[in-house]
Amino acid sequence: MGHERGVTDDSTRNWKIDLFRGISILLVLFHHFNIAYRLDDTFLSRVFGWEAVRAVARNGNYGVTMFFVISGYLITANAFRRWSEPGHVDVGVFYGLRIARIVPCLLLLLAVVNALALAGIAIFQNHSPAGTPVSFWLVNLASLTFWMNVLIGTHGWTNYALGVLWSLSVEEVFYLSFPLLCLAFRGRRGSLLSGSRASLPVPYTGSFIKATRAVTSTRISHVSMRSPPAAAWRCSRGASSCVAVRGAC
Repeated sequence: MGHERGVTDDSTRNWKIDLFRGISILLVLFHHFNIAYRLDDTFLSRVFGWEAVRAVARNGNYGVTMFFVISGYLITANAFRRWSEPGHVDVGVFYGLRIARIVPCLLLLLAVVNALALAGIAIFQNHSPAGTPVSFWLVNLASLTFWMNVLIGTHGWTNYALGVLWSLSVEEVFYLSFPLLCLAFRGRRGSLLSGSRASLPVPYTGSFIKATRAVTSTRISHVSMRSPPAAAWRCSRGASSCVAVRGAC
């Protein structure tokens, strides 16, 4: 199969990154499994103790933080592999590849969750944790236009099955910004490294500030983790790490 123009052939996988991916997946699964089913009366709790199991489960959301950093690193590494350096990125091709990878699965997920909700299965239906009902149309819109994290910040975890798309919303901020920054800082020594750290969190900052004003102080720490500025910054750390490792700065 032929490669695109400017693409270099480097298909070697990094087992260390795959290891961190595996750890982050297990942390996230552990976290969500404990939310749905509780792990206090399980084999793990009897062996390691409930306090230890709960500590790992409650902090499993940091597995998502690991995902963000890994994603930023891999997207940048793929840009090097395809176009020799990020400054030569083809914006149309980059967005096209992201759309082809994300949108079909996203549409399938929405179709399945909507169908199960219409079938009356409670866990797939909307709820009102903040006291304000939210329509399924709005949840679907937030899923498709990538501001689920802002919706959660404003109304709480309205739909458990689709709420997990908050992380995809953050990823999309990074995906939209990354190729534009690559072109903006093309040929400037050190600029892409510093720019990826400073500029990627900018989109949607105003929306997040508005959302955080609507939540109570007890939820601020959870919402701030899902904010575009904070979470996209984690993606940018992975990107800047890749640039530094490659010596492009």
